[in-house]
Parts: sequence; structure tokens; C-alpha cells
Amino acid sequence: MMTSEREWACYPQVPGIAIAQLSRIDEVAAVLVTRWEWDGARRRRGSDPAAPEYQQIPRPGTEADAGAEPLWN
Repeated sequence: MMTSEREWACYPQVPGIAIAQLSRIDEVAAVLVTRWEWDGARRRRGSDPAAPEYQQIPRPGTEADAGAEPLWN
């Protein structure tokens, strides 16, 4: 792992590397992550990871909530 604001390590001597470019704007409370991959010859835009699947949590007091373990006590 390495960090740099300018260096991407895209050199023929480097056989492969995954790159995560972080970008932000002062007025926005978020960071954009752009993924890239270097294969020793070309830099290509990497694929975004799959979105996680979320389990629906039943609302307290509903039929689906009957017998469910509480989230907190």
C-alpha cells in the first residue's frame, strides 16, 4: 500500500496495481472514490464494488416484529 496525492505507480516495472483516487469538494461532506487498475501496460477504470444487500428490519410493534430479537435494550 502506498499513498500519494500525485503518484499512481503506473510504470512498466509495476506488473499490476489497484488504485483508489479520492476526490472531494470543500462544501460537500463526502468523498468520491474512483477506482482504477494498472496491468503493467494500461490504466483502466475499475469496476465499482457490488452494493451490499440489506436485510429488512421489521418495525417495532408490527406482526413481523413478533419474536424478533431487539436491536438494543
